[in-house]
Amino acid sequence: MKILTLFDADGTLLDTMGSHSQLAASCILKYFGDTGITYDQAREGYRRTIGTAFPHQLERLFPGEVYAQKRELCAGEYRARKTAEVYEKAAVFPDVPEGLRLLQERGVLSLVSTGTERGLIRDVLNREKHGNAVRLDPQLARPLVRAGRAGTVLAEVADRIDT
Repeated sequence: MKILTLFDADGTLLDTMGSHSQLAASCILKYFGDTGITYDQAREGYRRTIGTAFPHQLERLFPGEVYAQKRELCAGEYRARKTAEVYEKAAVFPDVPEGLRLLQERGVLSLVSTGTERGLIRDVLNREKHGNAVRLDPQLARPLVRAGRAGTVLAEVADRIDT
């Protein structure tokens, strides 16, 4: 029997949520400050809508066609700045290396399913010397999980794994 664990990257393996929140609030304030939103409100709005791509978060926070151009500019700036401001500074949480090592020793395969570009996650894990402890699989379930088929997808992934 194959045993696997499925992890998200941001906020689970990688200590990035503070940096993401700061960057998002900065961008939101720049493009939507004229709405009266404060930095703290922008940061809280970002945190409240985590779990979806930043452009979708902006749609929830600033709905309507009137904000479409600002949302696009804000999302573009966020995307342009996140490598330097989030991932180049990111580190794994302190207990992650030992946890991944223990899982590896027990023959448990650790997979990462994330909305973040795989290359960014791989770079952090490699820089932190943990790149071989988890598998970043382009076929992992992200689109299917969104469609509500998480259990089926995990079964399909488990069938494809060559341990």
